Amino acid sequence: LVYNKVEKVPKYLSVRHDIVSRNYREFRSTYDEAIFSKAVNKDYEYKWGKYQIVAPSVSKDIRDEGNSLHHCVASYIDRVMDGTTQILFMRENVDESLVTVEVRNNRIVQARGYNNRAITTAEKKWLETYARARNLSFESVSRDESLPTPYVKQVEESSDSSTSEVELKDQIFVGAI
Repeated sequence: LVYNKVEKVPKYLSVRHDIVSRNYREFRSTYDEAIFSKAVNKDYEYKWGKYQIVAPSVSKDIRDEGNSLHHCVASYIDRVMDGTTQILFMRENVDESLVTVEVRNNRIVQARGYNNRAITTAEKKWLETYARARNLSFESVSRDESLPTPYVKQVEESSDSSTSEVELKDQIFVGAI
C-alpha cells in the first residue's frame, strides 16, 4: 500500500507565516526599545570616588550585564519597561561589570556581583553614600546578621559515588538578582 501525503497547509502559507512572524518580532523589538528607553531613569546615574552608577541605555545592556556577571538580571527587563523597577550598574571601570543594583520605590532592594556574590564592605559603604546622595533608602544586612548565601563544597568521595553538598556561607546580602 502506498499512501499519498496530504498537505494540510500549503507551503507558501508556511513561508508567509515565517516572514510575518519575523517582521513582527523586529517591530516588537523596536517598539520595546522605545518603551525601555523612556522607562529608564538616567537621574540615578552618579559618580563619586572609586565607583559610579550607570543606567542601561538599551535592554541589551541588561542582558549583557547578566551574561557578564552570571546572574538572571535579564529577567527584569519587563519590570523596567513597565516602570516597576530600575536596574543600575555599579562600576569601577565604565565598561566592566561589577555590581548590579535594583531600585524600586526609591529604595535599593538588591545589589549583587558576579555569580550573585554579596557586595563587599567597600561596595556597601559606597552604596550607602550613593543612596543618601539620591535620597534612596538602603537597608542592607550587616555581616553579623546576614542571610545565608549558598556555595558548593566538594564532599569527600566515597567508594560508591562522588557527590557535592551545598553548604551555607555568611556574606553581606541585599536580595538576590
